[in-house]
Amino acid sequence: MAQAIPMIFVAASTALSANSAIQQGKAATAAAKYESAQLEDAAGIRRQEGAAQAEEVRRQKNVAISDSRAAAAASGGGGIGEGQYQYQEGRLGGAYERNALSTIYQANVEALGLKNKAKGARYEGKVARQASLNKTLSTVISGGSKMYDMRA
Repeated sequence: MAQAIPMIFVAASTALSANSAIQQGKAATAAAKYESAQLEDAAGIRRQEGAAQAEEVRRQKNVAISDSRAAAAASGGGGIGEGQYQYQEGRLGGAYERNALSTIYQANVEALGLKNKAKGARYEGKVARQASLNKTLSTVISGGSKMYDMRA
């Protein structure tokens, strides 16, 4: 009877430690899934922001071309849309379009980085879950070993 009490404590301690390890793994997995979802959302938002910024650059391009045409017309320059004016509009439009495309590209690069972080978070969750299962198994084996030694 005297040996039974310490064995009960070892068994209870082993069960609590094993359960704690399992709960830690579940919590780490849940946290990783949450972080991953947040990063995926941020990636989508960043892409949308990039598209909106590019659209604003394109709007500015249209305003600049319109202002250029108005200035040419006001100065008495004839043949708007021909020759030198057409060349200047093309250069102006090209510069704005490069800016718009660069904005989209940068947003996509940032979104890809966020998606990669999301993948990393999911992987960390899997690793933490496996570590908790390993710790659980180790705890159970250690507790069993202690109980076996107490019988002798």
